[in-house]
Formats: sequence, C-alpha cells, structure tokens
Amino acid sequence: MPEARHEAATLLAVSNVHARFAMEILGHSQVSATMVACTHVPESPKREAVPHIDRMLHRRRTRSPTLMSKTDARSPGA
Repeated sequence: MPEARHEAATLLAVSNVHARFAMEILGHSQVSATMVACTHVPESPKREAVPHIDRMLHRRRTRSPTLMSKTDARSPGA
C-alpha cells in the first residue's frame, strides 16, 4: 500500500494538482506528509522548471534598479 500511495502522490504532483487536494485524496492529515514523505518529482519536470525560474530571476534583476531607487528615496523614518 505505501508504494501505491507514493506513486499516486507523484502522479498528482506531476499533474500540478494542488498539494491540499492531493493531501485530501491520499487521506493524509497534514500537507507535509504528502509533500515530504510520499512525493517524488522526476527529473524532467525539474529540468522544465529551470527556464521558468531563470526568466523570473531575470525579470527581477531588470526591475531591481527601479525598486532600489524607490527604496532609497524614502526617508529613514518612513
């Protein structure tokens, strides 16, 4: 039975099912049990996530000077 639960948790995670829903489907009492103990994410979704993360970080780097100038413009007591 633990193998079936592990496989189901992995399939739910790869299918982008929200962790809370997966927890309820699998009958866990806490999301941490679903995410830590049962879920294994294969390498391909990890590799697919890298370009998305890179784009998000690149956007932050290009926006950060604007954000920094707004922060620097504030007075210390504000």
